[in-house]
Formats: sequence, structure tokens, C-alpha cells
Amino acid sequence: TRYISVTGVQTCALPIYSFGGIIAFNSDNNIFIENTSNGNSSDGILISSSNNNILKGNNTSNNLRGIFILSSDNNIVTENNTNNNGMEGIAVTDSNNNILTANNANNNGKDGIFVPDGSNNNCISKNITNNNSATGILNLGTINSFFFNKSQQNGASNTSNYSGVPLAIIATFDLSAGDFTGTTTNLRTGLNIAVIP
Repeated sequence: TRYISVTGVQTCALPIYSFGGIIAFNSDNNIFIENTSNGNSSDGILISSSNNNILKGNNTSNNLRGIFILSSDNNIVTENNTNNNGMEGIAVTDSNNNILTANNANNNGKDGIFVPDGSNNNCISKNITNNNSATGILNLGTINSFFFNKSQQNGASNTSNYSGVPLAIIATFDLSAGDFTGTTTNLRTGLNIAVIP
């Protein structure tokens, strides 16, 4: 078992290196705590084909994406600040059984948190996703759980009004005690779930 603990690293933008500021590739059981990765042309932190990692208290801003979990399972992403990124604050793609809790994903160019089709059994709880250009939390996966998230003032660049929680569900979801305030504060959506069989 490989194990690396990375704490307190600060990265700068490296335009010739397009994969991200901090990268774990095919590497399991690592801990990333209180690092800063800003201004990268790709991801602030990229976890790819890597399982059982902990990302806690990291700051990722002004990147393409703040944190990108790709083809990686059983990771814990907690207490991170992923604000002001060009696309998503946090994206979880083709990844299962991850925990995203108590993160701030605000003012991003697309979604605060994005869980596309192919990412299942993830738990998204106690996150704050405000003022994102598209959706606070966009879920296209199945059997993901959402608890105590707060999502307001999203879709500021969209002139259409939708409800805070539009649901087109043909799958299993657990939505508990979230604050997805409706059309008065979300011009687009706070939580968007759309699953097509």
C-alpha cells in the first residue's frame, strides 16, 4: 500500500503543464491537507484512478476546475474551498462511493458540484454552493444521497426562472433537510437531478 501525506503546499500556475496543480494518478491512500492550488490552466487538484484518499481543507481557485475526482472510488473530500473556477468547483466523474461534505463551492463558471452519469453511491452533504453560473449541485448519476446542503443565488447569468429543486427522477435519490431556496434566489437551479433510463 502506497501512502503519501501532502500538507501546506502552495502551487503556482504552470501553463506548460496542463494536468493540474496537485495530481494523484493511480495512487491510493494519500492525504492532502490545507494545500493551496490556484491559477492552473487545468484542475487545482486532480485525483485520477486513485482510491481511498482524503482531501481536507484545501483551497483551489481560478483553475479550470477546483477539484476533479476521475475514475476514483472511496475518497473523502471535506472542508475544501473551491471557488471562482472556470468550470465546476468539484466534479466527480465515473467515480463511486465518495463522500463530499462541508465544502464551499461558490462563484464557479458552471456548477458548484457536478456528478455526471456513471458516478453512483456518492454522499453529498453539508456543502455550500452559492452564486454559481449554472447549478449549485447538478446530479446525473443514480443512487446518490444529498443531506443538509445549502444552495442559493445560482444561475445569475441565466434569465429563466426554475424551481430550487426540479426533479426528473427515474432512479433512487435521498434528499434530506437541504436548503435549495426557490425562484426568489435561484435564477436557474439549486439542485438539478435529471436521470434518463
